[in-house]
Amino acid sequence: MNAANLITLTRMALIPVFLWLLVHYRDGGADGLRLAALILFIVMALSDWLDGYVARKFQSVSRLGQILDPVADQLLVLGSLWILCFTPMPPDNRLPFFYGIVYIARNFLLLLLYLGLHAVVDEVRFLPGWAGKASTCLFFVCVALALASVPRLMLMALVWVNTGLMACSFLIYLRDGYIQWKQRPSGGGRGSDSV
Repeated sequence: MNAANLITLTRMALIPVFLWLLVHYRDGGADGLRLAALILFIVMALSDWLDGYVARKFQSVSRLGQILDPVADQLLVLGSLWILCFTPMPPDNRLPFFYGIVYIARNFLLLLLYLGLHAVVDEVRFLPGWAGKASTCLFFVCVALALASVPRLMLMALVWVNTGLMACSFLIYLRDGYIQWKQRPSGGGRGSDSV
């Protein structure tokens, strides 16, 4: 177990604490719960950058880390979206319903794309591009700003920009999938003798 993986596991362990703070704030708890959730969210968002940096800096990229990091990201994102988009949060801290739907729909379609490609291509490779990285970063900013109760107009402007980035990243993945499908071995699908 290397340092990068320990950072990722710590982030995963903090997610239930973060969600507990949000739920209890939503249900009428003190404003201190919101502030604690905001601080914890910022720490977890920074740890998402830190684990990757540590893995690259100390050349400790591992298969376990490549699995744990996206799982931790998705747990944090989906937990945040569920509470901030789909439950009755105070209006100043709520993210729009459509934002959660767009995120979930995009990821579901990407999963279908991956599974469909995997049926005909030996190794499916989707590398994170600029739009996906920018979208993830802006998502973290939107959640932090929602928890910080910034003016609604500012938050909604960033939500719309991020919705556009999510759509853009989906189109890039779709293009990459099409290229991989076109370059598949002429013999057919997986298990072909072609190199």
